[in-house]
Amino acid sequence: MVSAVALLFSSCAADRTLFLSSGPTPRVEDCMILQQSTPTKFVCNGKTYTSVQLSDIRLGKGADKKTQ
Repeated sequence: MVSAVALLFSSCAADRTLFLSSGPTPRVEDCMILQQSTPTKFVCNGKTYTSVQLSDIRLGKGADKKTQ
């Protein structure tokens, strides 16, 4: 009985992505820190972004411009 209840509750966790993020790309967790300064610079898929630009992309402000 206990194992059936445990199995029932464990199956509901499969449809949620508690530890996987979603949203527009690039995401900061998919990038590498290039320069730890203010603002921090990240390299994502060969393009350089600041933390502010990644935040704007995540919030949908459309700042998809790479820095030099």
